Amino acid sequence: MSISLSEFNFSLFTKSPPSSVRLPLAVSSYGLSDKGRVRPGNEDCFLIANFRAQPACSVSAKTTFGTEAAHLLIVADGMGGHRGGKYASNLAAVTAEAFLRNAFNELSASGKLEESHLLQQLRAALRATNERVLQEASQRPDLHGMGTTLTAALIYQSDLYIAHVGDSRCYLFRERELEQVTHDHTMVAEMMRHGYGSAKESAAFKHLRHVLTNSVGGPKTELTVETHKIPLQVGDWLLLCSDGLTEMLTEEKITKILWSVNDPRHGCEQLIQEANQAGGVDNITALLAQVLSAPWCESSASREAG
Repeated sequence: MSISLSEFNFSLFTKSPPSSVRLPLAVSSYGLSDKGRVRPGNEDCFLIANFRAQPACSVSAKTTFGTEAAHLLIVADGMGGHRGGKYASNLAAVTAEAFLRNAFNELSASGKLEESHLLQQLRAALRATNERVLQEASQRPDLHGMGTTLTAALIYQSDLYIAHVGDSRCYLFRERELEQVTHDHTMVAEMMRHGYGSAKESAAFKHLRHVLTNSVGGPKTELTVETHKIPLQVGDWLLLCSDGLTEMLTEEKITKILWSVNDPRHGCEQLIQEANQAGGVDNITALLAQVLSAPWCESSASREAG
């Protein structure tokens, strides 16, 4: 299920900074989720939101300008049966978004929108989300054991901040090269990180490929949040996706698709279509964000007026 299916373009300034300062960037994003060809329902969820802590001037219908803004992308893949998985992924997405929106507003008001504070709030958001999902599961027998993956990407100014739990993924596509940013929190991935290099290919471990070692909710109460901060540049693409996409398409195939598209909407449509054609054995979610150069607010407003 999708919480939001939208395209946003925005930039984050009111006047030109010194040449030594990296310029804020604009972002265009789009997401799609599909139940695939085998599953009866969809337990995936994605969310797109933008935060604007101070009043913004609107230059056009598709572009907004403000002094403080951020772009949030979330993908969650639920587990615990159709009812539990769907509920968990949706609850996790909206809980994390609400926490981060409040945190962003508070940090902006206090002048503390800095790297350390943003990463701290991303960790806190996922821990609070974990507690909320566990609480709901404990109070409702029909949702007992429910859990979800959660990958959240926050773009603020010209940097990307990521908080991640589970085996959904965040990729960076830059200069025609695809790089997996997040790590899979699964039994097989853990084995490979500890030197069992053939675990992914071995039939003996096939049943462990989707066993999560870290999730929001689920059988364990403790949570480990993986975080990253990456400087962005014009021309970058971000892909957030559930494992229903990466189980069907190789990274080489994903790279070829991203080479061939010009905007996030067509990219998402192509990724979902190709994953279904490859079998579509699980729910499939793809969320793409394209990093663009941002025009200056004042000059853009002048052009609009002229």
